Amino acid sequence: MGTPAPTSSASEHEQAWVDRFVRYGGGSVDAAKAAYRRSYPDGPPKPVASAAVPSTSAVAAPQDAPAPRAAVIAMPQRPQAVAQQEFDWDATDVSTMGQCLEQQATSAVAQPDPVLQQELGFVTSAMIFAALPHRAVKTGIYKRTDAMVSLSVMNDPEIGIPYGRYPRLLLAHICTLAKRTGERRIQLGESQADFIRQLGLNPESMGKRGQVSLMKNSAIQLFTAAIRWTESGENKFNFKNVEVASQGSLIWTPHSNAGGIGNYQWQGFIDLSESFFNQCVQHSFPIDLNVVHALRSSVAIDIYVWLTYKMNVLNKPLKITWRQLKFQFGSEYSDDANGIKNFKAKFIAQLKIVLEHYQANVDATTECLELRPSNTHIPKYISR
Repeated sequence: MGTPAPTSSASEHEQAWVDRFVRYGGGSVDAAKAAYRRSYPDGPPKPVASAAVPSTSAVAAPQDAPAPRAAVIAMPQRPQAVAQQEFDWDATDVSTMGQCLEQQATSAVAQPDPVLQQELGFVTSAMIFAALPHRAVKTGIYKRTDAMVSLSVMNDPEIGIPYGRYPRLLLAHICTLAKRTGERRIQLGESQADFIRQLGLNPESMGKRGQVSLMKNSAIQLFTAAIRWTESGENKFNFKNVEVASQGSLIWTPHSNAGGIGNYQWQGFIDLSESFFNQCVQHSFPIDLNVVHALRSSVAIDIYVWLTYKMNVLNKPLKITWRQLKFQFGSEYSDDANGIKNFKAKFIAQLKIVLEHYQANVDATTECLELRPSNTHIPKYISR
């Protein structure tokens, strides 16, 4: 019998790989296809089923432990990738990522690399410390305080405070563009549909509660908001003011005669503030935009970005109490025992979803969340 024709899934896998290779500047479509065949000589990889997250009852206490510990989640450490070479993401020219991938594909020791299945993006570390609210805020200021640290997000009450999933998608998108282009002025796509698709959203989702309207409102709220972080002590007062954009223009023209969502021309741009732009270029770290787009909860997005950041810098186990985590991820919960309990249940539920995408080394106990050094989600190596 002859060789069977490739399935649609195989074609889709190759097309996505080739598109990403060309987008990162790896060369022509023909060069990308040749590199694909060298990377996958036996055809596209078979889908790998997600490993089940062990339940609480499935985690047994060590026999020689002095006392059993109530582990809620236990993830095995991922194996180290072969032929790794550390490099500095901040000094990496992402426009040449295609050449790096082709070098890896032609290397004798190279294996099909997870980075080829990921959509490389960047976020600034400032996103970790300036998390936006998860729910709508009715006033013109959102504030949370814990001991000596305070975080405030302010805006005109008629415009509103950015919240939820959409401003987080916007932040990841504009930080990635700033990192890739090295330009403070961010052009927001050739059309509204083009821009919406870049955020992983559906440009056909219209109406007052549709994705297009919600994204528009979130863009206006995010680009006009001011964020202030303060730390006070007996003999000190530290502060930092952050604005995403210094100016901008968001313009949609009416439908053309041809009609259709694709004919809404997005003629907008934003100029990033100097401080935020510098954060994006000099102090950003890599994430997988596919994961950010796939996560439906703003809490899950924050956990993924935070966990990815932590694993980029962690070199020894770290324990974080639930009260500390609540300040960053659950300010809407009360500080009493019941509030901590409810927050922990919500956090663990969202953490399990994140761990389906990024199997980091995490243990959750009744007292704290313990992080142990893990492979970064975007592999920090290039085979040369």
